[in-house]
Amino acid sequence: GPARATTLLGHVGSVSCLALSAPHTGAAQHALSASYDKSIRLWSLDRPAEASSAACLRGHRAPVLKLVWAAELLASADREGAVLLWDLRTGAHTPLGAHRGHATAL
Repeated sequence: GPARATTLLGHVGSVSCLALSAPHTGAAQHALSASYDKSIRLWSLDRPAEASSAACLRGHRAPVLKLVWAAELLASADREGAVLLWDLRTGAHTPLGAHRGHATAL
């Protein structure tokens, strides 16, 4: 069918990174977005017309620049160099360390 666009509202700062869940037959579709508002949002995309933020992850003290997502784990990096590892089942995060400058890749 024709391509569709969905607007996801929730961040109060610019979005810097987006990650989509791997498509699985019968599995729910999700997206993660990182923002200059220092948050990460998990979005449910099962019904694009009703897409909404399923969770808001907070733990960074600077704009979040990069995300890497694998199953239930998420790594995120921010402008102050902090790298956090998240458990998406619980929303808990563990600091993995920090760099002296912006962390722009994982």
